[in-house]
Amino acid sequence: RVVLGRMRSEQRRGETAHFRRWAQQSGFMIEELNDFTFEGCGDAIWNYETGEIFGGFGLRSEEKAYDRLAALTDAKIHRLQLVSENFYHLDTCFAVLNAKTALYTPEAFTAEGRALLQNQFSDLIALDSAEAIKNFAGNTLSVDGHHVILQAGSKKLVADLKKRGFQPVEVETSEFIKAGGSVFCMKQLIDI
Repeated sequence: RVVLGRMRSEQRRGETAHFRRWAQQSGFMIEELNDFTFEGCGDAIWNYETGEIFGGFGLRSEEKAYDRLAALTDAKIHRLQLVSENFYHLDTCFAVLNAKTALYTPEAFTAEGRALLQNQFSDLIALDSAEAIKNFAGNTLSVDGHHVILQAGSKKLVADLKKRGFQPVEVETSEFIKAGGSVFCMKQLIDI
């Protein structure tokens, strides 16, 4: 099953048609969240090991969309209000590395959101604000709980990852950063 969202900006709304067409051609059942702004995996981050979803809202996605998403899935959804224009999607300030470890940019969240994350992860790595803004350090990807793919140049994050036994894999995404995303935005993970 595929859940399609509705982008806030008119310029991006056409993207949904491409995903819809692909899902139809691939034989997926399609669910659409048309009643609310919901920017999909930019704001809904899946913890693959625990089956939980961390849902960002406040700047692009509406909180009400998660009521509908909860009704469509069996996943537990943790809602996180985003409060900084620098971090407009959850994937710009938060990344799940494995069941117990995540990255986050503290100033992107409310006090309640920070407490929720501290409760959910035994190892919560605070991102340097400058690295998070300039290098999109929160827009990383780890699909195996060991290797972490990230934009090159985030020295503090690389050191924090190595100290914990992760293998950082630095890649060059500076052209994509100009459009407002990095590694996490360049992937399409499918759980079949």
